[in-house]
Amino acid sequence: MRMSISAADVGRCTCERSRCRVGWGQATDRIAYFNAPIDAVTRWPLWLLLSFLFVGCPSADRPARPSAQGAGASAGSTQVAEVGPRTLPLDSAFSRPSLELSGLAWHGDTLVVLPQYPARAGGNAGPQLYGIARASLRRAMDDSTAPIEPFPIPLSTPNLDGRTTGYQGLEAIAFVNDRAYLLVESTTDGPGMRGHLLRGRAAPGLRELRLQPGADLSLPQQAELPNTAYEALTTRADTVMALFEANGRRVNNTPRAVRVDSALRPLGPVPFPPLEYRVTDATALDARRRFWVINYFYPGDRDLLHPATDSLARRYGVGSTHRRSEVVERLVEYRSTPQGIRRTDTPPLWLELAADGRNWEGVVRFGDGFLLVTDTFPKTLLAYVPGTPTEP
Repeated sequence: MRMSISAADVGRCTCERSRCRVGWGQATDRIAYFNAPIDAVTRWPLWLLLSFLFVGCPSADRPARPSAQGAGASAGSTQVAEVGPRTLPLDSAFSRPSLELSGLAWHGDTLVVLPQYPARAGGNAGPQLYGIARASLRRAMDDSTAPIEPFPIPLSTPNLDGRTTGYQGLEAIAFVNDRAYLLVESTTDGPGMRGHLLRGRAAPGLRELRLQPGADLSLPQQAELPNTAYEALTTRADTVMALFEANGRRVNNTPRAVRVDSALRPLGPVPFPPLEYRVTDATALDARRRFWVINYFYPGDRDLLHPATDSLARRYGVGSTHRRSEVVERLVEYRSTPQGIRRTDTPPLWLELAADGRNWEGVVRFGDGFLLVTDTFPKTLLAYVPGTPTEP
């Protein structure tokens, strides 16, 4: 006879005495012992073995898993207001999951939408991006019944897939006048990923976006993490800054933004404050050199990111729906200074959570708020987020 206890069962157990979760490594060891034949352990009373299982705590060198109560509940954070994303209707061809939308940027009065794999978007027509007129977005805000129909923007590039070894698609886009900048992610020989910054130019009327041959810059790795590289671009005048995806204290010892001029000449890295979870996109700098980033956490990434205590939750509080979930969806504001990037005193904008977490991958300012876009999870969404939260 064998007594079976699964790792999932153990991982869900919580100590009542110490308020901490059983460590996965310890749990696995104990499962092996529990799954031994009963007659091999009959000298130990069953109740003693069960007590040993459920009072164990993670060792000091293994991060404890956050409470299932929510992102900031364990920190004793107060409840604050949230903003509710308002989804806008999309044309069926534009909302298909295979596009894997990965970035947003304004070019004049046109919202440029970046698919991670432009060749998939264009099909037989060739690689392409999408454009949406600002006027169309305003109409969609007034009338939620008419779907938004974007127009194609052909992407002219010689062999984009082969331009970087281990090509894994486009992650972000930004403009400085007619100059375009795109982030590419690629695999390496090790566990980490590599980021590349490409430069191109938009034709008048966005008839075409042409990448310039040889105009690319390989970006330094900041952490050896799978599927993690540079995910966000922010620009102003003749300066472009690329932001790394993982900037948490336990995975990135010296977070920094890579800064270049319009010709991709390095201007030196600038410090970026530690920020738990993921950074997936950024707005352009405004007149006060301020910008916002998407800060997202999917609980399945816990063993990848090993998040430390959320300092923003401790200081400003936590959105009401976030107190009941481990998902984090919020916008955080920063300012670019000569000494580096600094977080402003503006509280984070917590997004009201839905039943399923939403992997927001693109953000731009729009009116008094923001437009955000997801990739494929839970599906392709374009949403307006007001800049001021409503009271809980």
